[in-house]
Amino acid sequence: MSSVTTSQDSQLSESVSDGNGPRPHRVVSVPGDDIWPLVYHPDGRRIVSRSDNGTIRLWNMENGEQEGESMKHEGRTGHRLVVTRDGTRIISGNENGSVRVWDVESQEIRIGEPWTIPHWTRHISLSPDGLKLASASSANTVLFWDAISGHPIAQHLDHESSVNGTSFSPSGEFVASATRNGKMYLWRVPWLEPVESPPQRVISVPDHDIWPFVYHPDGRRIVIHSDDGTIGVWNLENGVQEGESMKHSEGHSTHRLAVTTDGTRIISGNEDGSVRVWDVESQEIGHGDAIWRVLWSRDGSRFVSASEDKVICCWNAHTGEHIGEPWSHPHFIVNLSISPDGSKLASTASDTVRFLDAMSGH
Repeated sequence: MSSVTTSQDSQLSESVSDGNGPRPHRVVSVPGDDIWPLVYHPDGRRIVSRSDNGTIRLWNMENGEQEGESMKHEGRTGHRLVVTRDGTRIISGNENGSVRVWDVESQEIRIGEPWTIPHWTRHISLSPDGLKLASASSANTVLFWDAISGHPIAQHLDHESSVNGTSFSPSGEFVASATRNGKMYLWRVPWLEPVESPPQRVISVPDHDIWPFVYHPDGRRIVIHSDDGTIGVWNLENGVQEGESMKHSEGHSTHRLAVTTDGTRIISGNEDGSVRVWDVESQEIGHGDAIWRVLWSRDGSRFVSASEDKVICCWNAHTGEHIGEPWSHPHFIVNLSISPDGSKLASTASDTVRFLDAMSGH
C-alpha cells in the first residue's frame, strides 16, 4: 500500500483580493508545491488536485476544506489524472508507467494492487462508461486496462512510431491514437473486433507530429492539430478532410484545442498568445502572451482562456468580445477547470488553487 500523508500544512482561505480586481471565491494554498493537474469531480462541489511532489487531494469548494487524507503517488504525474464519470474513483498515471486507482470517499484506501504500464506513459484516456482505460506508450503501443482492477484487457494496438495520445470516441466504440510520425489512427475497440483487424482509418500529415486532437461531439469527425500550426477537420467515416485547413500561426505550437458542445465552432490557443475561433466566419482574438488553457462553457456561448501573462479572460464565442474585465492572477497560471454546471471556475498557479464565479470572476 502506498504511503498516505495528511494535509496539516494545506490551507484554504475565503475570498482574497489582489489589488482592485475580482476576488476569488476560494483560495487553496499548498506551500512549497506546484499544483498540476486539476480536475473537477462530476458533482461540481469538489475538485481533485495533484502537486508536483505526487500528492493528490480532494477539496470541498462549499466549505473550503480538504476531504479525508492526501493520497501519495510518487513521481511526476503530469496530465495523467482522471475522475470516473460516476465520481467514485480517481485514477492517477505516472511518467514511470505506474497507475493507481483511488476510492473517492475513503482516499487512504487504494483499490486493488498497484499496476504498471510498461514504458513511458504519455497519455491516458478513460472510456465513457468509466470501466476501461487506454494508455499511450512511448513504445509505439496503445494498451488497455480494467479501470478498477488494473488488469490488462484485450491486446495492445501496435504503431509505427511513439504514440502521443489516445482517446475513446463519445460512444466508446472506437479509440483514436496519434503518433509522432504524423499519423492518426482510428480503431474499433479490440473487445468488439479482433485485434488482428487493421485500423478503420489512417489519416496522414507527413513530416509532422499530431498533437493535440479532439473528437467532434457527433463522434463522426475529429479535429487534429499538427506541429506546423495547421488545424484540420477530418471525416472518420470516409477518411477525407472536410473543407480547408486552418492555419493558426507560423512557428508556434497550438497548446490548446477544443470544440463547442454543439459542434459549430473550434477554438485554438497558441503559445504566441493568440486565440482563434473557427466557424463559417473565423475570427482571431488574443491575450498578450502565451495561451496555456482554454475551456468552453457547456452551451458553447462563451469560453475562458488563461495565459502566461497571469490573466484569465472570458469571451463571447459568437462576437469574439470580452465578457467583463480580465481577471488578474498573482502568479503564472498553469491550468483551468470548469465545474460540470459551468457556474464555477478553478485555476492553478504555483502552489495555489483559486475558485471563481465563472460569470463574474468573483
